[in-house]
Amino acid sequence: MIKVTVQYNDHLVDIHFPCSETTLRSALMEIHAADDNPPELFITDVIFPEELDHLKDRFVNLDELNYLAKRMESFFGTEEEQFYEAMKQEGFTELKDLINLSFNLNKYCLIQNIGNMGKIGQEYLLNRDGSIPANDDANPKYAEIGRRLMQSGTGIVTEHGILFVDEDVQFQELYDGQVFPPYLYDSSILCTAKAEYHGKVEYLYLPCERAAIDKSIGRLGAPDAESVSIILDDFMVDNPEWMRRLREMTSSESIYDINDLVGAISNADMQLDKLTAVAEYAGVEDAKSITALANSLGLFTLIEDAEDHEDVGKHFVEHDPDYGVPETVVDFIDYDMLGEHIADELNGLFVSSGFVCMESGYSISDVLDTDQGIHMGGM
Repeated sequence: MIKVTVQYNDHLVDIHFPCSETTLRSALMEIHAADDNPPELFITDVIFPEELDHLKDRFVNLDELNYLAKRMESFFGTEEEQFYEAMKQEGFTELKDLINLSFNLNKYCLIQNIGNMGKIGQEYLLNRDGSIPANDDANPKYAEIGRRLMQSGTGIVTEHGILFVDEDVQFQELYDGQVFPPYLYDSSILCTAKAEYHGKVEYLYLPCERAAIDKSIGRLGAPDAESVSIILDDFMVDNPEWMRRLREMTSSESIYDINDLVGAISNADMQLDKLTAVAEYAGVEDAKSITALANSLGLFTLIEDAEDHEDVGKHFVEHDPDYGVPETVVDFIDYDMLGEHIADELNGLFVSSGFVCMESGYSISDVLDTDQGIHMGGM
């Protein structure tokens, strides 16, 4: 989306935005740049797009540039051309203004095909309002709106079409130059959290890189994460129990530990029912311990709705090859005794949702005594 050449002392590096915090830090390490928050460095060249050439030969906040690139990556259809023409019309050269412009494209309508008044009217309303009724193409109101627009005399001829600036739409300054406006860039995130300090608000999108949290805290002007009020704002999975649990943890535990937990939940394929049962089995409720369990979820077996040892015995005979027997002897198995034996051998316990046990050779302390558990994946 945006590629620039960054200079620090006599060293140069090309950086392609948007990028991860890890990628950005790695590039800055190549030129031995200071680990500043935010990173403000000199741009010697804008490789692309050429429309942002005014950013070269100056110091630029690379976090702002990264945020702008994320916003621009979301542009659809002709919105990128619309953005550039609006930028030229307004004379915007600062990243703060460009970020705000990306949220205000509904104020600027770029008409590229002037041969159909109905289409012009539709494009104008769609740009301004965000939607128009489906299957309404034949409505004569669109042609009337298109004619009035083209005859208004307010159109500005540009390289990419005729630009109309809607003076009735207020330009909203969502970015104040300090904290970034809410914007969900990565659709794979599981949680959003609202971080507030002295009236300023930043949103955290979990799981994320630790550096992303550090930078959000820095933009808020807080000395550390413990000084910030953080509330879980949304959980993208329809599971009220885990929403409640994560909210309680967020109110009392480190946001970094919460982030690790959300990442572990994502890596465990979000087997939340199994993780709930395993946490009850282990007798833990804190984020660090549950993270270790989530990272080790493959070590555990959950037999849902198992009520007694007989259910346990039947499950293992039917689903575990190590306990398989010929059909001719199935009727002679004492499932209750077998289930009791399995519970003893595999440290099994009954929990609210059924029965949980561990893989042979492991104990719960093996998992909880490590920082991040034993990475086995979700099974």
